[in-house]
Amino acid sequence: MRKLFILLVLVLTACSGVTDTVLPPKPDTITCVTAYRASVDQPIEQERSITFADSDAEESVRFTDMVFHATYSTGEVDNERALRLWVSDLGDSSVYQTQLYQLDPGSGPQNQFRGGHGFTGLNYSYHPVSNAELQFWCTAAGEGAPIPGSTESENEPPVPTSYPNEVDWGTAVEILNTGEVEVVTQLHSLDVTLTMKDGAEIHTVEPGIDAIFQEVERCGQPCAEIVVATE
Repeated sequence: MRKLFILLVLVLTACSGVTDTVLPPKPDTITCVTAYRASVDQPIEQERSITFADSDAEESVRFTDMVFHATYSTGEVDNERALRLWVSDLGDSSVYQTQLYQLDPGSGPQNQFRGGHGFTGLNYSYHPVSNAELQFWCTAAGEGAPIPGSTESENEPPVPTSYPNEVDWGTAVEILNTGEVEVVTQLHSLDVTLTMKDGAEIHTVEPGIDAIFQEVERCGQPCAEIVVATE
């Protein structure tokens, strides 16, 4: 009976333990990087960045036919710390894309995307007429801050993907074999999406149903961890 009582006390003690959650520290700065090209068939032409300290501010970066906007709020007035990003035309009359990141008042954000794409991941916005492309991402506490536990260099600059968002079948197979693809999605229409490890999406059309899955099998070890899906 005494042994049973001791065992019960040990079990209850173990179950009552509370694991403290360690919040990421509040960074000194947040840096947003933009990369612009006039067409997806051309290399990146311009790269510019803006940096926010821990104070309310709004900044913008103008390109040939698109404007990148960013507003940072500390939340000191309304306790709603946030970073808002949006892309518009030159006259700010049309907004092509907008994102709101609601942040903890006293901690974070924490970089979580590989490739140096910070806490937002790599985002794309396109001009509806010229087809110009604007890539952007934001990092905490300086450009290219590493993901906790990763082996990436703290000073390694983030690199925008060098691939267009649409490629032919042969190029898609080459990209697949690089080992940088995380998810492969196939539609019955033969449309295929390759989701890269940095969050970028590349689209192609396969020559026949399940052709992409056959290529994943041929790829071998570089594709061993790829998640495949069909719709």
